[in-house]
Amino acid sequence: MGELESATQAYERALNFNGNSVRALIAISCILRSKDQFPAAVEYLRQILRIEQNNGDVWSSLGKSIGSWLTQTLLTSHRPLLPYDG
Repeated sequence: MGELESATQAYERALNFNGNSVRALIAISCILRSKDQFPAAVEYLRQILRIEQNNGDVWSSLGKSIGSWLTQTLLTSHRPLLPYDG
């Protein structure tokens, strides 16, 4: 098992004791973002915002994650975004 997976499991165990641990939630979201798992990262960030609605850093991370997710989706889409006149 890799270091990121081990770290994620450790943070998940921490969440079993305290489901509102913002530190653990942030750490997991950062790991997920580093692995380009943006939809999952967004869910963790949204969970944080239910606890701390005014956390500017989390709002920023959420925006960046959604932007990366959309970019990833658009780049892997097989449909052209604009018509090609070739």
